[in-house]
Amino acid sequence: MLIDLHVHTSRYSPCGKSSPEDMMRRAVEIALDGVVLTEHNVVWPEDEAAALQAQFPLVRIYRGIEVTVDTGDHYLVYGLTDPAAFEEKMPSAQLMRRVRAAGAAAVLAHPYRYGPDVPDTLEDHPVDAIEIHSNNILTYAHVKAVALCNRLGVRPIASSDGHRVGTLGLYAVRLNHNHVADERALARAISAGDYTLYADSDRIAAQNADLPETIEQVSALVAAGRTNDEIHRALGLGYTVIRGVRDGLDVSYPSP
Repeated sequence: MLIDLHVHTSRYSPCGKSSPEDMMRRAVEIALDGVVLTEHNVVWPEDEAAALQAQFPLVRIYRGIEVTVDTGDHYLVYGLTDPAAFEEKMPSAQLMRRVRAAGAAAVLAHPYRYGPDVPDTLEDHPVDAIEIHSNNILTYAHVKAVALCNRLGVRPIASSDGHRVGTLGLYAVRLNHNHVADERALARAISAGDYTLYADSDRIAAQNADLPETIEQVSALVAAGRTNDEIHRALGLGYTVIRGVRDGLDVSYPSP
């Protein structure tokens, strides 16, 4: 079962660029078996998710959440769909206690995307996995994320962190089951590491082939004194790439 564990839409994520319907159409086109809707600090209402599922029976839709904790880090949570369990800017330790009490699973999303630090609670309150591949984990962060997994003895995971149709499914996981009945079963599979990492090698190669031109364009605008917001508007690029180029980092997309 090929599933994208980290997906945003324009309905509930301010940074989402594509509608839920467009994202599900794309999921069918690229043969995803399932997606998890992980909006920022919002759990999809059950009735809305059911209505979307009825429109797109060929792809299994699960509800999750991406929680921003007090340090600004992001955690993906699976198997806990009660909105009352979450508050934006809650301490990571408190979040993990609630995850464990519910028998759910948690993944540290895109570590090192925004800076050099990760939550200092990871050893006392370990996550089930650490995201090492996504649209927002370029090589400079990927290398450090892999090292973090090794240091903590935590499994790696891959997902698209897709915010638009063009980024959906770039990375994903292949579960070792053909059918995962619900969010709690999905959480158990993640906790058990019952999956393998997946990457769309052709799409990654195509994106990396375009990088020299992208780096040249961004570098020219940086030299001209343009801000990240101005570069984003001018080129339509994500901030992760823009910040990486500005800092002289390796902004290629890694493959598993």
